Amino acid sequence: MMPVEQTSRRPEQRPRGEAHEALYSDEERAWLQALGMAIRLGRARHRWSQTELAERSGIGRTTISYIERGYVASPVTCRRLAQAMGMTLGEIFEWADQHEVRAGAANTTSPS
Repeated sequence: MMPVEQTSRRPEQRPRGEAHEALYSDEERAWLQALGMAIRLGRARHRWSQTELAERSGIGRTTISYIERGYVASPVTCRRLAQAMGMTLGEIFEWADQHEVRAGAANTTSPS
């Protein structure tokens, strides 16, 4: 039997900095920041660390950190995070739609 090469899928492989910014419009980046804020505030509402949310959702802590900082997440990942916090994917997305970060100002009203 031949040895199997182990590979890991790490969030570090996602585009960052200029590469990430080039992929999305200003409006889209603002929405991604609002999505990250919704996840962060939902987590804070439960007084959970990123590690605790990771354990409850099955999503890696590093991935949660990236999402909270405005990086892209799949709908499935967002759904798992929302469910772990007792929310729906729709509630998370609706909150992000209503609270896009504009011109450095942030609304910190907690989602649901």
